[in-house]
Amino acid sequence: MLYGRRGAGKTATMTALGAWFQTQYQRAGTPVHIAANYKVDFARYCSPYLIDELGDFPEWGERLVVLIDEISAYTASERSTSRATLDIGVFLTQVRKRDVEIIFCTQFPQEISRRVLRQVDIFIEVEQSSDNKESHLYCHDYWGQWTGGWSRKPWPPTKEEADWELDISNVDAIWNKYDTKEVIAPVWSEQREQIIGQNWAEVLNRLDGEDPPPVLHELGPLTHELEDHLRFQEAPRNDASAPFIFVDRELTQAKRYFPEMGVKSFCEWLGSYGWTINRYSKAKGGTRAYPPGYET
Repeated sequence: MLYGRRGAGKTATMTALGAWFQTQYQRAGTPVHIAANYKVDFARYCSPYLIDELGDFPEWGERLVVLIDEISAYTASERSTSRATLDIGVFLTQVRKRDVEIIFCTQFPQEISRRVLRQVDIFIEVEQSSDNKESHLYCHDYWGQWTGGWSRKPWPPTKEEADWELDISNVDAIWNKYDTKEVIAPVWSEQREQIIGQNWAEVLNRLDGEDPPPVLHELGPLTHELEDHLRFQEAPRNDASAPFIFVDRELTQAKRYFPEMGVKSFCEWLGSYGWTINRYSKAKGGTRAYPPGYET
């Protein structure tokens, strides 16, 4: 759980951590994806109803790193007996069985239901540098799971009591990866649907009728990791060499990041960014995609 006052860089730090997790899992070839309750352009799944959905233990809710902004909008201590808080509490007790890691953000952890706080392994106070490029993290193993420190401690944890400290550099590099102005609607608000509609209208219209979890960014920008694998191969074409990729061959790699992606959606994805798709017989290697600017 990341905490700190307004402007402390909590959401930016959480988003940076999510990007780091994604990079490490992809490099290792491990099928773990990012899910978030706010719009993150590198996430596998984003939804304002993410917590509602995870509480129902859906089949797709496994092998995830979940980013939750403003957890107080779901589990405020004064609403500790609400359905949302109870569902989240039950889900948290069983995340290990689902191979799920969760990162929360909140201003004041003392305002979160104890049902949720007991399941938090590490509390981290965030302090951002004056130029907003670096986050300094005061990490607290409050329940003594790793340090074995079971002694009575102040609540909320203080910087002076931190078990260790870490720095994350270049946090500002992810500011264009999420919407810094997005409002998280309280689950108990009578205006919740209206608030969600204001922030998610375009996405929700596009997803109308789909079963979760849709791949929100299937046609979005290629991730840096996937781009690394889409190396242009030199091959003779008439009297010249043409850079291209074999779609079927690279689709295997793409499916590591987007399991539901098929040949058609992969071609649409590439085409939306200026790639030209040409179909050839299997004897010639099958469908090829030529990069933007190349005249086939």
